[in-house]
Amino acid sequence: MKTLAVELDDELHAQLTMLGQVLNKPVKALMYDGVKDYVGRLRQSPEVIAKAKTLRDAFDADVAVRRNALDGLLDPAKPWPGKSAGGQPTKPAKPAKATPAQA
Repeated sequence: MKTLAVELDDELHAQLTMLGQVLNKPVKALMYDGVKDYVGRLRQSPEVIAKAKTLRDAFDADVAVRRNALDGLLDPAKPWPGKSAGGQPTKPAKPAKATPAQA
């Protein structure tokens, strides 16, 4: 469990306090329920899902680069990036051309 400090304007705080009294629930419980509901709705948003997938793909790419770097440190026989197993420079791979459907 994490603690979070939240600033509320006076009017919203007063309404939240009154709701707590009406519902016989602590303000903390009302806020927790509200945040949980809001996050649940956001998780179903196509826009949020698309952004999360983009972020996950970037994260996966970064992890792959870091894992490759660590593998190189752990395996002295592995060639340096940009070098073949014989120590010769290699050409970087050309990016694939976009097809008309991708453009």
